[in-house]
Order: sequence, then C-alpha cells, then structure tokens
Amino acid sequence: WRGPPLGPGDGVGVVVASSAGEGCWYKPLFSGEPGLSGWRRARVSNVSADASADWTVVTSEGERLENLPIGVALASETFGGGVPGSNPAADETPREVRVGCGSLCKYAAVALDVAQVFVQHPPLDYALKGKRCMVWDHAAGIICAVEAGATVTDLRGGAVRLGDG
Repeated sequence: WRGPPLGPGDGVGVVVASSAGEGCWYKPLFSGEPGLSGWRRARVSNVSADASADWTVVTSEGERLENLPIGVALASETFGGGVPGSNPAADETPREVRVGCGSLCKYAAVALDVAQVFVQHPPLDYALKGKRCMVWDHAAGIICAVEAGATVTDLRGGAVRLGDG
C-alpha cells in the first residue's frame, strides 16, 4: 500500500501481511520502529449497506465512480437514484479514493479501512482479447481483506472461485 499515512507520525506506505486464521497486520514503512515492533492489527469498520455516504469505494486513478457499474447502479431508479428521499443511500454518493496500482493495493485499501468497497471489473476489451483476471492478482489481497474482517464475494454474493477468470 502506497497511500496517505494511516496515523500520526507514519510515513507514506505500509507493509501488509496476513495468514489464514491469523488476522491481517500492517506496519508503516517509515515509522521509525525497528524490527518486529510497530505491527498493528488491520480491521475493517462496520458500515450500513443502506447508507452509501458512510462508505468509500476504491477505484483506479483513471476511473470515475459514476462511470463504473456500481456508480451507475447507485444512480439508477432501482436504487432510488434521481428520486429524492426514496432511498437515502442513493441521495448521497459514496466517497471515492483512487489508487494507482493493481488489485492487491485495492484489497489492501479495504483491509486497512481506507475504503469499504472494491468491485473488480476487468477492462471491457479483456474478453475480446482473450484475457482473464489472474489468480495471483487476487489471492493475497482476498486473504488480507477477509482476515481484516471484510466480506469478499463474487457479483452474485457467492464465494470467489479463483482460477475461473
């Protein structure tokens, strides 16, 4: 993670480590604490699904939330977009944080509670070019997010099946 400092006295950047069943931990790169000291437990916050103003979506630097499928869905009439008062979640757009790197850093943003939502969507031309999302782009990030308390699912709410593209 190469984002803004997470706490007072922290420099830019952290190391994130996780092991299934052992939690997710992070350490600021430039905290001045030597050796194994300075490791902190990463935990996600609980946010209400019907209060989008209370959560943040992590996107790539070149993306805009309103152009992504989740942004379009939140603005749709199905979710009350454009109909004031019909759905409090649609009346306020979630915050957005842009991260200029791959999926692993976006999962880290969730694990570190910098963002609460990350929706993986490959570029539209991936399928046309025969490309697929690769397991190694997601496995470590998923473990970090889950061990910090996040729920990671496919778009239907089921378990993520790595290797299915």
